Amino acid sequence: MVKPVVPSMSSVVQEAIRRLDIASREARAVALWYEENPTSIFLPSHLEHLRGKDLSMAELGEVLFVETPPRTGPRQWCVDNNVLTEIRGKKLFAKFSDVEAAVLKALPEGFPWLDVDRGLRFSQALCITRRNELHKVKGAFRGIIEALNQGFISTGLGNRSKHGFKSVFENLGFFEADGSPVVIRTHQFRHYLNTLAQAGGMSELDIAKWSGRKDIRQNAVYNHVSDRDVQARLSEIREDAKKQSSTELTPQVRISLVPREKFKEMGIQAAHTTDFGMCVHDFVMSPCSLHQDCINCNEQICIKGDKFGEANTRAKHEETAYLLSEARAAENEQIYGASRWVQHQQLTYDRLSELVAILDDPKVPKGALIRLTHIKPASRLQHAVEARKAIESRVKEQGLLQWTVEESKSNI
Repeated sequence: MVKPVVPSMSSVVQEAIRRLDIASREARAVALWYEENPTSIFLPSHLEHLRGKDLSMAELGEVLFVETPPRTGPRQWCVDNNVLTEIRGKKLFAKFSDVEAAVLKALPEGFPWLDVDRGLRFSQALCITRRNELHKVKGAFRGIIEALNQGFISTGLGNRSKHGFKSVFENLGFFEADGSPVVIRTHQFRHYLNTLAQAGGMSELDIAKWSGRKDIRQNAVYNHVSDRDVQARLSEIREDAKKQSSTELTPQVRISLVPREKFKEMGIQAAHTTDFGMCVHDFVMSPCSLHQDCINCNEQICIKGDKFGEANTRAKHEETAYLLSEARAAENEQIYGASRWVQHQQLTYDRLSELVAILDDPKVPKGALIRLTHIKPASRLQHAVEARKAIESRVKEQGLLQWTVEESKSNI
C-alpha cells in the first residue's frame, strides 16, 4: 500500500508565504509609491495622462477602481468623501486636486509605518491589500491600501456566519457534519501549531521561544497531544528500534523505553530511567520541579513488563497506603500540617492505584507504555505558595493572626 505524501510543515509555510507575497504584491507597490511620492495620488502608467486634469465620472472610476465600477460608484464616492462635483453640459466632473486630497486622506493611520516598534513599513508587509481587493462584491480601490485586521480574518473563518457573512468554508462548500457552518477561532491555530510541534518532538524550549513565551511551563496549555498519541508514537519507534537492533530482549533484561542510541530517532531530547520507568524531562531546558515525586509528574512513563519498575510501583503503592493512614491519624489528632500530608498522600495513592490497575489489566499487553492522564504539572515553588496560603487561611480562621499582632505591639 502506497502512503499518501504529506507535506512537511516547512513546505506548508513556504507555500503560504508565497501566496501572501503574490496577494500583497500590488498593494506593496502602491505603498512604495506613496513613500516616494507622499503628496501625489498613485496612478498606473496608462492613466498618467489624467494627472492634474478635471475628471469625468468615467475617468474618476478608472482612477479610483481596479475594475470598471457600477455607473453610480464614482459619484457616490464623491458624496461619501465630500468631493465637490460640477456639471458641465451633460457630464459631471470633479477636480483632480480634490480627488487626490481625499485619496491621500484615506491612507492608513500612521502610514508609511504599519508597526513602528518593529520597524515594519506597509511596503514591506505581506498582509496588506488594496482596499476591498478580497471582497466578493465591492470594487477594489486602485490607490488605497489597508492592512488585514482581526475582524477581516475572523469573518473569513466563520465568526460572523450567524449575521449573514459567509466564511471561506461556506464559499468552498464545507460544513460541519450536522450541516452547521464551520467556525474557527484565530487562537485555535496557535493551539494547533503548538500541538503539532509537541507531537513532532520539538523541544519545550524551542516551542516557548517560537511562541514568544517567557516560561516553558506555559506550553502545557497549548499541548493537546493525547496520551494515546504519545504511546502510539513511542510504541511505533520502539518497534522500529527492535527491528534494527541485533540484540533480542530477554525476560531477565529490564524493558527499556528505547535504546539510548535511538533517542534522536524518537524525537526526545533527553531521557533517563527512574524507579518506576522512564523520565522524558529535558534538564537542559529547566531543572526538575518535582524532585523524587515521579508519580505526580506528567513526564513519567512506565512500561508494562518491566519487572524492576513494576516491583517499585507496587512497593510504593503499599508504602503510600501506610503513609496515608498515618497522615489521617495525625489529622484526627489535629496535628498541625497533617491535612496537607493527607491531601498529598491521597493524590499519590490514587494515581498509584490507577497505575497498578493498568499493570494488572490482562488486556494491556507487555511492553505497553503507560502515561497517566489528568496530571497537572506542579512544582515545589507552587507547593510552597499553596502551603503558605493554607497556613494564612487557617491562622485567620483561628484568630491567631490578630493575637500575634497584638502581642507584638505589647512587646515593643
